Amino acid sequence: MTDFNLIDYVVPTGGYYCVVGAGSGFKSEYTKDRAEVDILVEQFVKQRKDVYFMLGKITEAGSREATNVESLQSVWVDIDCGTGKANDIDDATGQPKGYETKKEAQLALKEFCETVGLPFPAVIDSGGGIHAYWALTEEVPRTRWLPICKRLKQVCVTQEFYADQRVFDASRILRVPGTFNQKYDPPAPVTVIRPNDKRITPDDLREILGVDSEAEEVERGAVALSPLEELEYSNYTSVFKRIVTRSDGCLQLQDCIRTRQSLEEPRWFDALSIAKFCSDSTKAAVILSEGHPDYSFEATQRKMHGIKGPHSCTEFASHNPEGCKGCPHKGKIKTPITLGQTVKRASNSVGPVKYRPPYLKGENGGIYVQDKEGEAHFVYEYDFYISQRMTDPNDGDVAIGVVYLPKDGKREFTIQNEQLDSRELTRVLAKNGILADKKSTPHLHKYVIDSIKALGTEKAADKMRVQFGWADGDTSFIVGESEIKVDGVYHSPPSTITNVYSDFLQPRGSYEKWQEVFNMYNRPGLEVHAFAALSGFGSALLKFTGQKGAIINLVHPHAGTGKTTILRMANSIAGDPEMLLGTPDDTAVGRINKLGTLNNIVNTMDELTNLDETEVGKFAYAASQGRGKEKAQMHINANRKNEITWRNITLSSSNSSFYQKLMSLKNAPDGELMRIIEFTIDYQGVDVISTAEGKQMFDHQLSQNFGHAIVPFIQYVMANPEHMKKTLLGVQAKIDKELSLTQRERNWSAIIASNIAAGILAVEAGIIEFEMKRIFHRVAPEIKKLRLETVAPVSDCFALVGEFINEHVPNVLSIDAEADARSGKTKRPYLEPRGALYIREEPDVNIVYIAVSKLRKYWDLKQVDYNRTIAELKAKGCCIKVYNKDMGKGMPMTTTPTRCVWLDSSHPEFIGAKTIAKEADNASGESELPD
Repeated sequence: MTDFNLIDYVVPTGGYYCVVGAGSGFKSEYTKDRAEVDILVEQFVKQRKDVYFMLGKITEAGSREATNVESLQSVWVDIDCGTGKANDIDDATGQPKGYETKKEAQLALKEFCETVGLPFPAVIDSGGGIHAYWALTEEVPRTRWLPICKRLKQVCVTQEFYADQRVFDASRILRVPGTFNQKYDPPAPVTVIRPNDKRITPDDLREILGVDSEAEEVERGAVALSPLEELEYSNYTSVFKRIVTRSDGCLQLQDCIRTRQSLEEPRWFDALSIAKFCSDSTKAAVILSEGHPDYSFEATQRKMHGIKGPHSCTEFASHNPEGCKGCPHKGKIKTPITLGQTVKRASNSVGPVKYRPPYLKGENGGIYVQDKEGEAHFVYEYDFYISQRMTDPNDGDVAIGVVYLPKDGKREFTIQNEQLDSRELTRVLAKNGILADKKSTPHLHKYVIDSIKALGTEKAADKMRVQFGWADGDTSFIVGESEIKVDGVYHSPPSTITNVYSDFLQPRGSYEKWQEVFNMYNRPGLEVHAFAALSGFGSALLKFTGQKGAIINLVHPHAGTGKTTILRMANSIAGDPEMLLGTPDDTAVGRINKLGTLNNIVNTMDELTNLDETEVGKFAYAASQGRGKEKAQMHINANRKNEITWRNITLSSSNSSFYQKLMSLKNAPDGELMRIIEFTIDYQGVDVISTAEGKQMFDHQLSQNFGHAIVPFIQYVMANPEHMKKTLLGVQAKIDKELSLTQRERNWSAIIASNIAAGILAVEAGIIEFEMKRIFHRVAPEIKKLRLETVAPVSDCFALVGEFINEHVPNVLSIDAEADARSGKTKRPYLEPRGALYIREEPDVNIVYIAVSKLRKYWDLKQVDYNRTIAELKAKGCCIKVYNKDMGKGMPMTTTPTRCVWLDSSHPEFIGAKTIAKEADNASGESELPD
């Protein structure tokens, strides 16, 4: 095949051809005219230059960068031959760099093709070695060609076929047949050994080599960067002088400068790729080129213009393998340009905090640190800083980290000082979305610790809030992660205690849409609903009445009256309507802790029907005490510091009355009753809001729009403190007068005044639109009714004795004083005990004896004061004395005297003689015993 033309066989058509002449320097010529290619080759031959051609399809004249190659239509291998090549070992592969003779190389090529399954290629004698080419049936985009070429390179190594490992790249130039290899004397001709007209399809070649048909890859010529590396390098500026003059500078570039007068073009091109992207690029280009026979300033600048990025260390090594020996940076950096880097500084502030030296923010984002030698190191890609040092009551000293993630926005988290060891700190940072590679992690950890130390020199640690509500002498009000002040709303990081509820006390959705829902309670017929919902505002005012807490319980035996919705409406003023609701499954300790955390924010408890009377009584007392229980510390004889306090309103719902439960608890539950206001929520208000409207507004709109109203309300109160107190105390005085409330009903008075006054203030502030007079005049009768139903109990000492006797009839002996079975008298008892003997009645002398120990225990369970009741019985002339008595006198068996209360049963307010025995007989169903 005498007319075989290698360039036509292997180079795609349609782009620029590149012909390179190399002698004392490299000269590249570009043309789209195929005929001109032959003319350029002939001219370079006449100039006695080595002549090369570029195998890729070039899109832009003037650049032999791999990124300027659009596509390719062949793959190839370069086999070095010559004396000693078989013994010269390639450090990268551990194999010989070539063959002793061209004949050995051709035999190895033939064996390689047969083993792998490749067709035999076109073969060229390069003058010093062998070039082999496999032409493709169609051109392949560079990114899809690279995996094929990379795989061919790997297969050569695995099959121990000694091809030159440096020539597997898209920007490769190889010798043109018909020219001469000028390295030899006389010059060796470049000839076609084996022409070829066969081509292989790209898919067949991929299948033979085992390449994924969809595989794509970026070339190595310019450094291939990840998005993170792109950010890093976009912030760097490099100084070429620093790269070559530092004590551990780039050996390759230093050698390029020393040998610049005879530097081969590939190495010169590598060096220019570094110079171009340095701040002193013009001067660097002159240093690298001046003195070369083919140098001109203009040509050098044109050459640099086409360079897409700094070349990698791998590319430098491919053109000069010996140049990287002894480099202290080998394997640690990707490109020499990093050795001259400094960071382009952006504005040094992020939010309210500055990056303190030696840390700074890059011009395009990210955090960097400059070491003592002036070298810049990457720390983290996004804005991240330590905003505060704080003291948490549980966790001790902590730091507040703030990070701005691109999709999540601002994120804040806590780092405990005890978590600053490297492993734990990595875990904490990762948990909050801050990830770093192995190289950056030490810088990131040091940045965190240095920032915390710097804050420690600037100011004392702030104290973390352990409660919501009023703080700092009523100049602040804490809600969730916000600190409300009269002049604005500031951030307040949650402590481990408040963090439980802080997420539920955040505004969501629209303030206006929340107002639309809340103002529905202004409709006539919903006054009681409105009053109860105002607890969300009123709870913040309760402390100014002097009271600590009380309960509003909403009752109806059936569902569908809107009890739970009222609780959700109250919650929505400060936060999430649903998530702030207490549940029937909450523990007693959990309820107290929640009270202490909410502090001045309304506390809601839904569906408490199953609480028994004891639990209701305990919680009623706890809610009004405003302080948690004292608890002992473990292992030492001392109490824990008790910081669980509150002053708020608890709004609850149940299907049964708390009042009825408390009445069954003990004789006079007045203390508990006065801590609870109970409203029956009937169906009267149900028709005011249709089912469809209620579902839309309460179930959907309210659940998406909440937590906005607390800020303007508290700021209005802060801005008008005297007006608030005057309104609150004025409303309370009017309520006490109109409803005839006394000190006994002080908790009722405080709750009503707080809610009504809060409603008035919220209307004044433009937050809600309620007719407060109508609401008050509808609620007032309910309070009057409660007052009548819970008349303060009068101390009825006779009733208390009667209760004890009635419950202990099986323990009564009724017998005349003179009867004595031991004396032979025949008079029998009226009633004998059927169990233990606690009570003795002597009808003939009108005395009843009751064992003191049993009576005291019974009254203690009923929470009745024994000493006070006995004193009242004495004052009324009923209690004769407290003295010993033989309770079993007159019976066959003797008993030991027992300390008893002696009561005159003839007293007009006491039960008459023989009444016990008579009632006992009737109760037992037996006839009265005969005389």
